[in-house]
Amino acid sequence: MSDEFIESLRQAYMQDNDNIPDECPMADRVTDYAFGELGTEDTEKVREHLKSCRHCLDLYMDIKVSEEEAEQTNDQKVEVLPGLQKVIDKGKKPAVSPWQKISDAISSFFGDGFGFKPVATFAAIVLVMVIGFYVMREAPTVKTPYAIQIMMQGRTQTGFRGGQPEYKEFQVESGGQIMSGDYFRFQVTIDDDAYVYVIFQDSSGAIQSMEPGFVAGGKELTLPAGDQWFHLDDNTGTEKLYLLASKDQIAGFASKVEKLKQDGIGTIEKVFPETTVKTFSFDHR
Repeated sequence: MSDEFIESLRQAYMQDNDNIPDECPMADRVTDYAFGELGTEDTEKVREHLKSCRHCLDLYMDIKVSEEEAEQTNDQKVEVLPGLQKVIDKGKKPAVSPWQKISDAISSFFGDGFGFKPVATFAAIVLVMVIGFYVMREAPTVKTPYAIQIMMQGRTQTGFRGGQPEYKEFQVESGGQIMSGDYFRFQVTIDDDAYVYVIFQDSSGAIQSMEPGFVAGGKELTLPAGDQWFHLDDNTGTEKLYLLASKDQIAGFASKVEKLKQDGIGTIEKVFPETTVKTFSFDHR
């Protein structure tokens, strides 16, 4: 096949989109050709037709590209071009990579004995179509979890010296114990930049929240900040801290907390689906 023929196909493809006809009487034959269902004489006629009909050239390449997606649906029903459902139902071929499909399409169209240069011209056109096809497909939203470490520091009063109280400090693991009247605080580190939110459920089941704000990855966050400490009352039971890390600020955080109070703390991951939730609990005695 001559370079002039390749150039004619390129010109047909690159022509102004406004000049592409909406229909063509050869469309059904082009579809049959794309699936290898024509004899030698009809095949040559379709190839010749593709040199001058952008509508049919688009149809041919659309089938070849879409066939890959159809084969990967594992026989699920999808919206496809006319004639493509027949290929899905028959299960003619196992799924292959998109690049192998492109190679097969080019070889089928041009036949054997071509040099690299003319094939590369048409392959460039195919590549543009494939890239556009995959870019237009909606990419799934993937939630990347944060690695969060929470340490709890306790402090209990041991007496007085010089009129000032003396304290003993200790570490509490998640699930550990701490006594009424003791003080505590949390030290948090997150592996990457995040907006941090805190929800605390005390032993009575009451829910409170804090918004510490943006925290740089690897930087330690102390709750409460500075030299402040939380103080345990006399209501014993299980106390829980829920730390939420989000790539973006959580819109309507206060209203979501109110919903959490109504629906229960067990729905926290449903109420905040785009966040990483880390839980720390301890036994208040």
